[in-house]
Amino acid sequence: MPTQRERTKRVGHATKEFFIGGKHLCCCIPTRFGVILGSLLMFLVSGALAVVLWFEVSTEQNMSFSSTARTYVTLGGLLETLVCLVSVIGFIGGIVRKQLFITIYAYFLYSHFLINLGAGTYLLWLINHTADVDITVACERTIKDPGTQADCSKLLNDFRGVFNGLIVFTLLIELYGTLIVTRYMRQLKTEKRVANFAADEFRLRPHYYTSLEDDDRENSPFDSSYRPPSLSRFSATHFPVMPEGYTPPSPEHKKGTYSNE
Repeated sequence: MPTQRERTKRVGHATKEFFIGGKHLCCCIPTRFGVILGSLLMFLVSGALAVVLWFEVSTEQNMSFSSTARTYVTLGGLLETLVCLVSVIGFIGGIVRKQLFITIYAYFLYSHFLINLGAGTYLLWLINHTADVDITVACERTIKDPGTQADCSKLLNDFRGVFNGLIVFTLLIELYGTLIVTRYMRQLKTEKRVANFAADEFRLRPHYYTSLEDDDRENSPFDSSYRPPSLSRFSATHFPVMPEGYTPPSPEHKKGTYSNE
């Protein structure tokens, strides 16, 4: 009967395989396609945001910004530019199946998600703890009719709920995209490990593979479509060739050889 430690280890392994195991997403879509599509969308979105932010920084209208606001916009432009560049690395890595590029892309997504998680959590706290007073003050200052003020407060509270849902949805989408890239990175590592094992096997047993015919060398024992070659195609490396005219001993000869008579 398994111990508590073994059961915990099995549960942890099953959980790990559920989230980052496998080669597909949404049951049928390959993870490679998900990485390519996700990096392309990230490139387009981050590129557009970077253009907008840098345009705001460079125009003369931003002279009315405070120094703090200008700093935030500049940092945002730098971050989106970095996201755009890394998404290009991820896109190229998905196309050419480059493990190094996918690893860089994955670890950047980890950092980007943690930053967005912290920023999203702060915004959620700010909206839900200080927005009530701000909504009331804004409606009272702009609208004098009490009935209309109530409608104004209700409308702004609805917008607050939509904004909260948008923040949570964005974080979940980014988390799922990070898991997709992690799956593909793990898939590439596994494929590289198998390829290295096959290379070591060839290096340790070259006489086996060099004794096969050319069409047999094209197949690999690690390929699911591999079929062992027929015995007639093996050379003398495996089966020695007997000299011409050789005949095996007859049963009578064997009997006379081992008889005590």
